[in-house]
Amino acid sequence: MSEDRHRALIAILESKFDFFEPDKRVIEVAPMRGLEKVFKAIPGMDYTSFDLMRHAMEKGDITQMRFDSNSADYFLCFHVLEHIPEEKKALAEIRRVLKPGGNVVLQVPLDESLAESYEYDAPDPREVDHVRRYGRDFGERIGRHGFEVTSVSVADFLDEEAISYHGLCRDAVYFARKPE
Repeated sequence: MSEDRHRALIAILESKFDFFEPDKRVIEVAPMRGLEKVFKAIPGMDYTSFDLMRHAMEKGDITQMRFDSNSADYFLCFHVLEHIPEEKKALAEIRRVLKPGGNVVLQVPLDESLAESYEYDAPDPREVDHVRRYGRDFGERIGRHGFEVTSVSVADFLDEEAISYHGLCRDAVYFARKPE
């Protein structure tokens, strides 16, 4: 678990959410290998990872998931949506799979200089085949799909010394909650 954004995610999940409490159902798309190993080892956590092309526990498509409706407490989607042409369909599927009160945990590369996200005409090979560039409207985009969106950064609850010492990424992590 060497990436700064992964360490920051763990710090946020430990400090602000009930993610590590027993009996949580967690689904992750495009798993982060180091975190996958951690999550699989947590007693009582029901964890499944999937992806179309990369390493994962199962093969699967975020726009057509096999998971039951209202079955997951958390859905991890880290640096994925910028690769998905059918963003609306993916978010509808995530919402379907989440339990009422469940959270999708999102992070995408954000271009803070852009007020609004924009779609590329074709996947951009200079950006590892991203299909869109997200701007400051990312949270609003997610909210339009029926989620209650908040963003959290380690800078919201840790001092600069702790962030530097642990080498944590300060980028926002978005929690989009499915209403109860």
